[in-house]
Amino acid sequence: MTQYSQFQSVRFWVVSAWLPEQQFLRNKLASSMDESFKNEDICAVDDVGFLCTGVGSVRAAACVAHVIALSAQKSVAPEAVIFVGTAGCYSEQVALNSSHYCSEVYWSDGDLAEARSYLPDAGNGSLKLSCETSLFSEVGLVAVSSPGITTHEGLAHSLSHFGQLENLELFGVAQAARLAAVSWGAVLGVSNRVGTHSHKEWRENHLQASLSAQKMLFDGFLKGRLNL
Repeated sequence: MTQYSQFQSVRFWVVSAWLPEQQFLRNKLASSMDESFKNEDICAVDDVGFLCTGVGSVRAAACVAHVIALSAQKSVAPEAVIFVGTAGCYSEQVALNSSHYCSEVYWSDGDLAEARSYLPDAGNGSLKLSCETSLFSEVGLVAVSSPGITTHEGLAHSLSHFGQLENLELFGVAQAARLAAVSWGAVLGVSNRVGTHSHKEWRENHLQASLSAQKMLFDGFLKGRLNL
């Protein structure tokens, strides 16, 4: 892991589950970066930090909370945490390899979605977080974070009542940022339909979907904020 001194000037954290979901952005912004850092789970270039958390909301929340806590030690809180990655879609009206900003994220699972369990004080059977609307100029879609990739068609239908996209990490990222009073946002590329063939379609499309999301984040947010 790189030294904290590299993160003192970070204004924006770009967060993904794994490296391919942010490799284009690293290469775009990090032409002067030492090659040995380009494959690290955490690194920084000037105003932008890059973080790969691993799979799932719990790991994502812990990793994002950690880097925000490091910033707090130096009283240099980041302006925003932006998640970029892939997602499944519940509806065929959402095109494969398209990319979308996210305006809200829910956390739910099969038992919650089908009313076999409940969360106290969550009347609709889920938890919801809304992003900072000023980060992006467009209204986004709603994402659902679940503990695992949904492969059952009936469950996919139940979860679709909460949103249009499924991503495993986003709720954890959003929760960690919210608790630290840091703005969060997300751009997701659609790699598959949620259901029986989710993983097969993801393997076929994840690189293109990742690239689509990264280009959208660069053109629609980072380029203007960094005056590139």
